[in-house]
Amino acid sequence: MPVPNVAEVAIAEAAPPLRRHAHFGAGGANVDFVASRPDGRVAMRTFERGVEGETLACGSGAIASA
Repeated sequence: MPVPNVAEVAIAEAAPPLRRHAHFGAGGANVDFVASRPDGRVAMRTFERGVEGETLACGSGAIASA
């Protein structure tokens, strides 16, 4: 989900409803919050299903965000 600043996302509150949205089926989905940075890079934070919390790495999310 594109956001202006990933540091300002209240991930524990914002991600669970998205993670469990009916569109993603019974298994749900990881939720990535991404923001473009002025230097051309992308910042990302991930709420991972199964972990049910924020994780420090998500390869598939990184590829999707790029």
